[in-house]
Amino acid sequence: MNKKAITFTIEALFGLTLCLLLIIIASVYLSRTPLSDTVMLSQFSLDTLAVLDHSQSLQQAISSNSSTLLQQYLDSLPPAFCVNLFLHNQQNDTLLSASKGNCSFDQKVIANRAFITSGGIYYAHLEGWWNYE
Repeated sequence: MNKKAITFTIEALFGLTLCLLLIIIASVYLSRTPLSDTVMLSQFSLDTLAVLDHSQSLQQAISSNSSTLLQQYLDSLPPAFCVNLFLHNQQNDTLLSASKGNCSFDQKVIANRAFITSGGIYYAHLEGWWNYE
């Protein structure tokens, strides 16, 4: 009976030690892998183009030949996010552009999205960066 109690205690201590070790390893790994600024910036840029596309803002800008609606949306973005947005036709001619803020940039990302209007296929080109000022 005494040997069984000692064996059970040793097995329990071994199991608890293993669990504690796994928790420590997981917390160290998670603390060392933060989401990088570039990944977040890239995702935010792609999301911006997706919102403009799904809200038909890109299509309306092309049909009206005015970037006013785009400019209003860009101005409503968070202050830390700066962008230059260009709309191109299939020949890569810039048709419209809009930008947000007097921002200086350290590192920028580029996101592109194609969209279709009654006049054909167009491309949205967005340059985004964080405003660290």
